[in-house]
Amino acid sequence: MAWVCVLVVAAVCITAGVCAVYLPDRTPALLQQAKEVTLAPVETQEWSETRQITLTPTFSAERTLTSNSSGMVTADWSASGLESGKAAFAVDGRPVMALATSQPLWRDLHYYDTGEDVRALNDELVRLGYPADANSATYSWNTGNAWGKLLASAGAAGAADGSLSIADVLWIPEGSVSVSGWSASLGAQVMAGSQLATVPGVLQKLTIGGASVGNADRTVTLYGLSATLPAGQTEITDRAFLDALSASQSWKSQSADSLLAGVSGSISTGDSTHVLRVPAAAVYGMDETGTNGCIIVDGKTVHVSIAGAQMGVSLVTATDGSDIDAMHNVTVGSALRSATCE
Repeated sequence: MAWVCVLVVAAVCITAGVCAVYLPDRTPALLQQAKEVTLAPVETQEWSETRQITLTPTFSAERTLTSNSSGMVTADWSASGLESGKAAFAVDGRPVMALATSQPLWRDLHYYDTGEDVRALNDELVRLGYPADANSATYSWNTGNAWGKLLASAGAAGAADGSLSIADVLWIPEGSVSVSGWSASLGAQVMAGSQLATVPGVLQKLTIGGASVGNADRTVTLYGLSATLPAGQTEITDRAFLDALSASQSWKSQSADSLLAGVSGSISTGDSTHVLRVPAAAVYGMDETGTNGCIIVDGKTVHVSIAGAQMGVSLVTATDGSDIDAMHNVTVGSALRSATCE
């Protein structure tokens, strides 16, 4: 009887072992494939940002200043730079006037002479506050009178016939310029056609390195000076700001090589913006600027603009009039693969 029990137990064990080998394993609940997340919560907040940036300057080409006069330099007013409408130096006792015409003057001018050089002269005289004829290509009585008044401001008499002598003019490329290699020092001899100085390239623009295009104006600050970076732009071309920056001691103290390598500044969004915080992966269909795209809320496509970003989060504003305060979830995951942003 005991042997019978042993045999029965052995048979049961063998059967259980065979079943364990051939029956399929069950995947533990913890190892089963997770269900895809298709919605993510969102919330609104007020947002503003100030961050450090690198600005790269672009300069115009270096210019050469050429004398139209011959003789001895009897006065030199170039120490602090040259300014249009002011005397630059004097030759044989007669002041030579700096003029920033849009094209260099190249000849003597008399009543009824015409040409684009005359138009440039008239326009610059008007800009300087003298009663010439704006946008006129004719050397009129008004032109001659305005030129005579400009000469008189430097203590020189104009010609009796109202003409302009090219020897009385030194062309400069901008309204105010600094010079290097100035050769018209007191007592020096100058000749018409000789080089007087070199004008370094003028600051034309500043480009924001690595800046994305924004849909709102931003403020750029550099060396204590601020300028507005217009919406949709990455370049500062504000002439007043560029001139003030170029004239600042902080800018002047930099070498040309260090400036061309880029200078540090900051960029700020200014006033805070009401934005919606969404997972970065929820924004799809980005345009070529990398700023505009779409999200899906309650099955509806919402057009958005990215105002900023934080760790794994995009801060967006609705550009189609949708109320972001009424949004609680956005679509994420594979459902976005076939979504369009139109």
